[in-house]
Amino acid sequence: MILAFVLGFVALQRIAEVIYAERNTHNLLARGGVEIAREQHPWFVALHASWLLCMWLFIPHATVPNWWLIGVFVALQFARLWALASL
Repeated sequence: MILAFVLGFVALQRIAEVIYAERNTHNLLARGGVEIAREQHPWFVALHASWLLCMWLFIPHATVPNWWLIGVFVALQFARLWALASL
């Protein structure tokens, strides 16, 4: 159950980040910005999607969660959000 929650949370996070990034890209391009290597973005999205799918398929769903590592994961999410907000 916790695996499904964590993977769902990460998937929703990634979707929100893609939407946020697209909005920022649009705003920056409208102000004269230049985007380099746009063709690489779909590969990056596919990499993240395949990573989540492989975790769902290959990690046993009966695995007992390591709560300490989940706590580290949650703490690191705040660091990620800070990094995204500061960019």
